[in-house]
Amino acid sequence: MSSKTARTPKTRDGSARPPADKRIAQLEILVDELVKDMPTESRVRTCMEAVGLKYVIDPIARMNIVLSELECVRDKGAKSLREKKREQEI
Repeated sequence: MSSKTARTPKTRDGSARPPADKRIAQLEILVDELVKDMPTESRVRTCMEAVGLKYVIDPIARMNIVLSELECVRDKGAKSLREKKREQEI
């Protein structure tokens, strides 16, 4: 018999991604750091790697990557909530 287990999403380096809520929190911390006048580069790099994003030197590209990922994670969460509501209605 084979047991089915839920697949854990993976980052680009193959490590497991944190759950969506934790991932959103980590991305929000990263955004807070990126909007500073002088963000700490080591913290930005660490935070980006923690959420599975590739670190880039260009600050505008970094912000774009992070905000796009945050939107994507939030959209997936919203979709799953809508799906749960639909299931409850049926």
